[in-house]
Amino acid sequence: MTTTNPRIQYILSALMDHNMMTVSELSEKLGVSTVTVRKDVRALAEQNLIVRQHGKVMLPTSGQQNYLPFQMRSMTQSEEKRCIAAAAAAMIEKNDAIILDSGTTTLAIADQLRGCSPVNLATNSVSIAHLLSESNHMISLAGGQMLNHSMCTAGPDAENFFHSIQAEKAFIGISGVWDDLSLTTGLRPEAATKMAMIQAAKKVIVVAANDKFHRSQMFNFCAADKIDVIITTWPELPPHILQQIERHHIQLIYADTKQGDAQA
Repeated sequence: MTTTNPRIQYILSALMDHNMMTVSELSEKLGVSTVTVRKDVRALAEQNLIVRQHGKVMLPTSGQQNYLPFQMRSMTQSEEKRCIAAAAAAMIEKNDAIILDSGTTTLAIADQLRGCSPVNLATNSVSIAHLLSESNHMISLAGGQMLNHSMCTAGPDAENFFHSIQAEKAFIGISGVWDDLSLTTGLRPEAATKMAMIQAAKKVIVVAANDKFHRSQMFNFCAADKIDVIITTWPELPPHILQQIERHHIQLIYADTKQGDAQA
């Protein structure tokens, strides 16, 4: 199985949208036999990327989804990530000093920046540094412990790197939020590094698809009063999250609509 296989990409993306599908539904959508679909499904299940149950196929539980390999996660919700990335890139000016957090959405921002005016960019993402290695941007990559799952560095060395710099804007990804809009992630080393990024930036911009605001993870790394902007996608965020956005005067941008942004 190859991660560039379009059937594999479709299955993962469809399951992110629909939570659960039958082999017959996937066969019809893909226009291939159920035998072919079962072969793809079996290969994904052997890598613990999906779960099979009585002719149905689903992703692992929401907590487990965050531990899918980076390349697999980068295939999912690609249109939402592209919209968020375009809105984020529009906020970046020539010669800006910016921080890009590790993650598949921030990788999409980096992709938007490849042909843009030069910026000074600091990141802990190996994928972002590689993507922009032949660009005109000045790239600084944090050292530290390599987290293979996220293709990033973390730990004291990465934290010290971000403590030593100052940036105009930090674009931060999340795995979930608490009810008070505290930002969360599932790994403690990632949380500490994200916290250092936020402390180094004058403006904190959260970039996350809608589903991240409907779940939470264990480790909190940022309170709501530290957030300046949230760029996300429709449908409308949960009422209790919108209340926190209004309370803390956070700018809210729905990137996938012509309606533009709503400001609290």
